[in-house]
Amino acid sequence: MKPRHAAALALVGWYLLAPSRCVLDATGGGVLTDWVRLGGFETAMQCDQARKTVQMTIDTAHEKERRSGHEMKLLLGEEAECTDSKLDSSVSNLAVGHPLGRCK
Repeated sequence: MKPRHAAALALVGWYLLAPSRCVLDATGGGVLTDWVRLGGFETAMQCDQARKTVQMTIDTAHEKERRSGHEMKLLLGEEAECTDSKLDSSVSNLAVGHPLGRCK
């Protein structure tokens, strides 16, 4: 790892995480798996604000799908949550995702 990347990771205190994939369980319902990082933030407040922004964008996308009669699908960013990097250092190793990608 390059020193500048290590320094940038050291500044991150909170990660916005979201499930990137859903699979069907025995009842046919979706089970969320494989979490990804949507962003890194210095404070819990910054992370929560980003989570709210992602959720508003997803809500808008679902409303458009509902009005057009399309099947609503899980979007990357739904069920997003903020995690303290000090409590779980493994989150820095998760893949980086982009909000609104479709859950496969």
